[in-house]
Amino acid sequence: MAEILDVVNENDEVIGKIDRDDPDKERHIVRVVFVGFYTSDKRVILQRRGVVKRNAGKLTATVSGHVESGATYDETVVKETFEEAGIRIELSRVANLGVMLDSDINVMRAVYAYPFDGDLDDLKIEEGGEGGGFVAMPLEDLMNERVVHPDRFTGFMNSAAGDLLLRHIDSV
Repeated sequence: MAEILDVVNENDEVIGKIDRDDPDKERHIVRVVFVGFYTSDKRVILQRRGVVKRNAGKLTATVSGHVESGATYDETVVKETFEEAGIRIELSRVANLGVMLDSDINVMRAVYAYPFDGDLDDLKIEEGGEGGGFVAMPLEDLMNERVVHPDRFTGFMNSAAGDLLLRHIDSV
């Protein structure tokens, strides 16, 4: 079944629709969410991209996904967190850090942070090669690793949106 996405302009206003698998999709701005889980001792939970995904093996936010046409960012956060990590989150505990345009790859990124108080083993790895597992990394180590080995991370983790997420985690 086709997954239809809203096409938005630079002001995040819907101006059309496109099939997620349309080869022309990269020419249009679509909405995505990124959720970074963190622990009380400032460990950041990262997802390793699965073998069937773009950027396979690289580390990224705990959860990410496209916002389907007609859905809100918040609805997508709840849906994607269950699909990719196997847990149900309470939206009231999630910090919405904002939405920003990444014009290099034509996505409107909504960035969220979630205080995770479970065990890493509580997170389910998405099947079918979609997910490659989860790792917990101390915030300070992650900040250093991004500088020394940026190629180990997806574009999100090396972007202004990734910086926003890590600054938030550092401030709580």
